[in-house]
Amino acid sequence: MGQLQRIGWSRLDAAIAEMGTAGLLENIVVRVSDGEHPSRIAQSMGMPWVVLRRWLESDASRGQEMELGKRALADKLVWDGLDEVRNAEIENVSVAKLRSETFAKHAGWHNRKEYGAKTEVEITGTQTINIVEVLARARGRLVSDEVKQSLPVEAQTKEQTYIPATLSDTDYADSEI
Repeated sequence: MGQLQRIGWSRLDAAIAEMGTAGLLENIVVRVSDGEHPSRIAQSMGMPWVVLRRWLESDASRGQEMELGKRALADKLVWDGLDEVRNAEIENVSVAKLRSETFAKHAGWHNRKEYGAKTEVEITGTQTINIVEVLARARGRLVSDEVKQSLPVEAQTKEQTYIPATLSDTDYADSEI
């Protein structure tokens, strides 16, 4: 560990002693939800961002709180984008459009479930399926079947996989999907 990180950890310890773990976490989450850059938050406390991030990620509940802050930021970005469009005048329509689209894009990064490219689907509240994974499995099977069908009859009888698939037929049949 370098000297800057050691200094950062000692400043983090001082901040925890001053505000308490819950107080420091709340301070960070509120600032993130208001749109402040996490690296600037760390800088304002006199520590490298990597130190603060490592502390946030070292405990699952702190990570969950940080995710809440990001989701709140996503909400703010969406509303800010709507304000941009609502307040646009003929001279700045293109700038307002750019800002609104950028805000929406960033909102999707911070909260994929509500504003972004959602890749998981919940079925009857009991099972979550990652669509990207399902498509990869299906593609692997389809490509393998297509290759087998396009080969001469003698080659089709061989038990070989010509294009790698993520799962074998038996693994796919045993999956919970």
